[in-house]
Amino acid sequence: MLKKYLAIDLRGYPNGMYEKVYMPKEIKSPEKEEAVELCLEDMAEIKKVLRKLDKTQLIFVRGGNITLNRGIVQEKKVDILSKPYPIDDITARKASENKIAFEINVEDIVQTGRYKRSRIIENLRNTVRISKMCHTPLVITSGATDEFTLKSPRTLVAFGRILGLEYYEAKSAIYNIPKMILQKGEHEIKKQKKF
Repeated sequence: MLKKYLAIDLRGYPNGMYEKVYMPKEIKSPEKEEAVELCLEDMAEIKKVLRKLDKTQLIFVRGGNITLNRGIVQEKKVDILSKPYPIDDITARKASENKIAFEINVEDIVQTGRYKRSRIIENLRNTVRISKMCHTPLVITSGATDEFTLKSPRTLVAFGRILGLEYYEAKSAIYNIPKMILQKGEHEIKKQKKF
C-alpha cells in the first residue's frame, strides 16, 4: 500500500504517492488541457501558441539555447521552463521576476548514460546554483511515464540534495513551489471567468 506524501508531481504517471500528479501533453497547437508542454524551437511560434492558450492551468515550455530561454522567460503566461539548461544569471533573474520555475526532471538522468548523463548532471547542478543565487523557483519532477518508472517523493528530495539543494529547498521544490504555481493558474482562470 502506498503512502500519500505532501508532494505534487507536475510531470509524472498518476499514482497514489502524490497529492496531485499531472501528465503534460506535448502540443504544437493550442488545446484545452490541464497541463501542456510546448516543444517549439521558434520564439514567434511559441508566442502565437501562448496567445491561444486560455484555460490551461499549467504551461511548460521546453528550453533550448540561451537566446530561446531568455525569450521564454519574458512570457508571463509560462509557468515552467522545462530542460532549462544552458542558463545564465540574466535568464534566471528574469524568470524570478516573472515567477517562472525551472524544472529538474529525474527522468532526464535515468534515460541517458555515461558521458551524456554526467553532462546533464553538471548542467542541473549549474542550474541549481544559479537558481539559488537569483532566487528562481525550482520544481523537481519524476517524469514517470508508467508504473515501472515511478519515483517516490523521498527519491526526488534525495535527488535535489545530490544537485546541491538543502533539504528544505528540495522539499519545497516538490510541494510548496508546485502548489504556488497551481494556485497561480487557478487564480488566472477565475480572473478570466469574470470577464
